[in-house]
Amino acid sequence: MTSLVALQLVCGAILRHTGSALIPHLLGAGAVLVAAGLVIRRLIRHQDWGLRRVSFLLAVSLAIQVILGFLALAHRDHVLLTTAHQALGALVFASACVVTVRACHPADMTRAAMRHSLPEDLVAWPSKAS
Repeated sequence: MTSLVALQLVCGAILRHTGSALIPHLLGAGAVLVAAGLVIRRLIRHQDWGLRRVSFLLAVSLAIQVILGFLALAHRDHVLLTTAHQALGALVFASACVVTVRACHPADMTRAAMRHSLPEDLVAWPSKAS
């Protein structure tokens, strides 16, 4: 999914700066929505609360992104709409990156790695009891 979002950002940049590549950008949007929907559907029920929160942020930002995309397409001269669409695309990409990293490296595994790689006084992890 993250790769699709990155490719979508490239198609969006080409569209914004050259005026071409509308069809690839629209097809890419559909592919991102399908892939993100599958990922979100799976993660929304995950036991890791952090993954659920990020997947919810991804779902909300994608919904707003689609609305902004249609508005930017309808009003191509409106710089604020196209800029907001581009900025939210960056947020979608960042969310997708966080989902990918969190899904590949669960929080407990990351905490254990951090304990071994950083001095104890720099890392203050809550104890399991609290």
